[in-house]
Amino acid sequence: MKRLIPLIAVLLTSAPAAGQIVITEIMQNPSAVNDSEGEYFEVYNSSAGAVDMQGWVIRDNDVDTHTIAGSLVVPAGSFAVLCANADDLANGGFSCDYSYGSGWFLANSADEVVVEDDQATEIDRVEYDGGPNWPDPTGAAMVFTGSPGDDNNDFTNWTTATAREASFSGATGDLGSPGSQGSDQNLPVELVAFEAFVSGGDVVLSWQTASETGNSGFAVEELAGDSFAEIGFVSGAGTTTEARAYSFTATRVAAGRHVYRLRQVDLDGTFTYSAQLELSVELAGAFELSSAYPNPFNPTTTFELTVQQTQHVTVDVTDILGRQVARLYQGPVSGGERQTYVFDASDLSTGTYVYRVTGEDFTSARTVVLLK
Repeated sequence: MKRLIPLIAVLLTSAPAAGQIVITEIMQNPSAVNDSEGEYFEVYNSSAGAVDMQGWVIRDNDVDTHTIAGSLVVPAGSFAVLCANADDLANGGFSCDYSYGSGWFLANSADEVVVEDDQATEIDRVEYDGGPNWPDPTGAAMVFTGSPGDDNNDFTNWTTATAREASFSGATGDLGSPGSQGSDQNLPVELVAFEAFVSGGDVVLSWQTASETGNSGFAVEELAGDSFAEIGFVSGAGTTTEARAYSFTATRVAAGRHVYRLRQVDLDGTFTYSAQLELSVELAGAFELSSAYPNPFNPTTTFELTVQQTQHVTVDVTDILGRQVARLYQGPVSGGERQTYVFDASDLSTGTYVYRVTGEDFTSARTVVLLK
């Protein structure tokens, strides 16, 4: 019986690089409410981990500047809205994640939105000209239509919002999609959760998306040695603005440390990685010796050993009469770490063989059949 100690999710990116927090929407000139009530801008987190913008600075090229005083966590693949007034009864009917108040403004004509982290590193910048190049709407937001890797300081990647999206309350008012992917935007899959739990001897991975654009699906990957290997694929929903839930079951989970991630693949073949989930499987007993695979085999087969405590171990292979035909290993084995052994029977005859593991406080053996 194995016991799984659940879950350790990598959730926070403490030092995001430029381009990971992207300005994606700007409402500089609302008409349903006053500018001092309805101005906002939206950012998108394109990184694999959540980013806390506490201590970050928003500014323009002149004198307007504001330091984000409290915690403002933007989850991976999600949006945050920064606004003049967080009261949705006064601001036109949208939810605001952080209010910068009256000390910082979005000019109706030319202006800049510059985002710096708490180390004064510039993360993103948008410089709009109030026309003729950039959109210059009244009563609608300017929205970024590119992907996070595109230049969002290029006016050709922006347009005017054409719909009042569901993130606004009420059917009438200014147009835009604060805090969500609007119909005028083309951002990638918005992954909002990635979790793991145990069901019997299996690990069940589950995740959710808030929206998807051109999503072929998710390759589920597990760390094997120094690199990740794909262990399954779950098809995506293509393009949708509706929330979707997904799951994948990893079976026959061995004792030891397991690290999983998702590789989200677009229809055009481009991909992005999720944050990693790390899990640790403990042994209930002193050791676990797996069955060999394949079995029957020709000419090689593989099996795994995990011991609870670090100790000296000998791994031998004998024929059915007990005569040793190979010594696969002799030496120390670290507790809680899976060890893999390969039995190469290229020089042996067809028959039944026994692989035997002897530790300081246990002995165990299993049989394999060589068929040539």
